[in-house]
Amino acid sequence: MQYRVQEGSLTLDGNWHDRSVNMFLPAGTPVEGVSVVLARDRLPAGQGPAGYATRQRQTFEKELKGFSLLRNTPGIIDGRQAHFLEFNWVADNSTLYQAYVSIFDNDTVLNFTASIPGTADNIDLRKALMKTICSFKFAASPEGRTA
Repeated sequence: MQYRVQEGSLTLDGNWHDRSVNMFLPAGTPVEGVSVVLARDRLPAGQGPAGYATRQRQTFEKELKGFSLLRNTPGIIDGRQAHFLEFNWVADNSTLYQAYVSIFDNDTVLNFTASIPGTADNIDLRKALMKTICSFKFAASPEGRTA
């Protein structure tokens, strides 16, 4: 399998699962600490997208101090099922806004996490981060199909 990243590519012999993480920091943002992180996961056997999203929300509720849910809705990104969670929580005595968006492609799950220090009050910045996530397009496979 040829694996591509922005800087180049490498060849992976045999069967590999991609569990890489990418972090994107917008340049010139007046708010320090804004980011979008892409992490990859596998859909557990026998669990569909709705079950996966429920498990993620329950984990956040349990593990994140001061968790306050703002949005919990299914959606579509690039023709694939997606799920949107938006919430505030407290990290190191400071409020943090996060949007957690899962995109499902067969048994692969792409999880995007947008983070803004503070609450969800910065509407323009929230919209810009969600626009970035929702712009995701799957690459075409060598056979001409999308993966």
